[in-house]
Amino acid sequence: LFSDGLTEAQNLMGELFGDSRLSSVALECARLPAAKVSEKVLKAVKGFVGPAPQSDDLTLVVLEYQGP
Repeated sequence: LFSDGLTEAQNLMGELFGDSRLSSVALECARLPAAKVSEKVLKAVKGFVGPAPQSDDLTLVVLEYQGP
């Protein structure tokens, strides 16, 4: 679960992080624990944005299912 601020995060050129970048990072994290997924996604967004000012919240909730 994430807020639109995550996919609409902009770099200095005005480019959006976008759904496709988020999907790519999420797929790379498919087998990781929830805390690592959160860490990697936020790191990817912040790395993309760089020194551009944050224009919206970055909200991310990662759930981990531990079945029977």
